[in-house]
Parts: sequence; structure tokens; C-alpha cells
Amino acid sequence: MTGEVEALLDRAGRYLDSAGLLLDNGDPESCVSRAYYAMFFVAEAALLEEGVDASTHRGVITEFGKRFVQDGPLPGEMGRLLSTTMQKRQVSDYEPEPGISKDEARGVLEDARGFVDRIAAMLE
Repeated sequence: MTGEVEALLDRAGRYLDSAGLLLDNGDPESCVSRAYYAMFFVAEAALLEEGVDASTHRGVITEFGKRFVQDGPLPGEMGRLLSTTMQKRQVSDYEPEPGISKDEARGVLEDARGFVDRIAAMLE
């Protein structure tokens, strides 16, 4: 595992911790954003481990789906989860009234933790 991959895994863990703090402090929109970025970083780490450097969010999601879901060891729900969480992050970050409830954010955070744990374990 390269230093860059390890740094991305570390960052993903820190972002999950931050997402939990944001949720506890009553900021579900920011929780969703941090949870998505934790997933994004771990997906990016998995791609880098395979020698793939995607330059955009959509590129990471597409390549992750091709290499680890379609042609790889992960179930389809993992690719869908990354994509739907990105959509929720866009709503959270850009909509004037995103309407993300604390319960919805808690679910996103739980899903993100599972996603990060599964990908990190795959990389070990």
C-alpha cells in the first residue's frame, strides 16, 4: 500500500469522525457532506491501489463501479450507495433548504462507516 493510499484511508477515518461530531452538534447537512467525502476518499484509495487516477467525483464513482462492482468483488449495492450518497451530498451542500433530517443523516453516516470499513478491509 502506497503512502498516498494510506493517507486517503486516514483522511476517510477522520472525515467519518467529523461527520459524527457534526451530527451530534445538530448539523445534518454537513454530516452528510463529510460522510460522502469519507466514502469518496476510500474509493479513490482503492482505485489508486489499482493504478487508476480518476480526476473527478463522477470519474471516481464510474471507475469504482467498473473495477470493483461490475468486474470485482463488491456487490452492486456498494456502487449504488456511493452514487446516491454523492447526490445527497450535492443537495446538502448546494440546495438553499436541503431538508436533510437528523435521522436521514444518521443513516448516511452508518452507511458510510460500513462502506469505508469494507473497502479498507479489502485493501489490507
